[in-house]
Amino acid sequence: MGAHADRLELDMRLHRLLERAADDSLDARREKLFGIGYDCGGEALVFIERYGSDPSYAEGFVEGCLERIRELEDAELTHPEDVTADQIEALWGDPNLSEQDRREMVLEPLSADCESRPDEGELWRL
Repeated sequence: MGAHADRLELDMRLHRLLERAADDSLDARREKLFGIGYDCGGEALVFIERYGSDPSYAEGFVEGCLERIRELEDAELTHPEDVTADQIEALWGDPNLSEQDRREMVLEPLSADCESRPDEGELWRL
């Protein structure tokens, strides 16, 4: 039992060290999120509400969604009357649309296809 107790003590110390080292503040989550917006719209199918107003996250999210939609189009899994990825991309990049219109016409419909989470840190914890 001595070796087992030593291992348990070591595991507990390591856990405490990792807990102190892991920064789970809002700023730290935003830094981790920098490259994750793409995965949220593409592979994860999750929209994180807390970062929805962050332009970098929104841009990455839309890019991920466009990639996913293009893959569906290439595999011929979309309906002919569906809005295409090219049409969505044209709306998102239209300089004549206000930020609010772009959100209503592009971001909100794309996020409706995904699971919406408030982000309580569960995606970014070690």
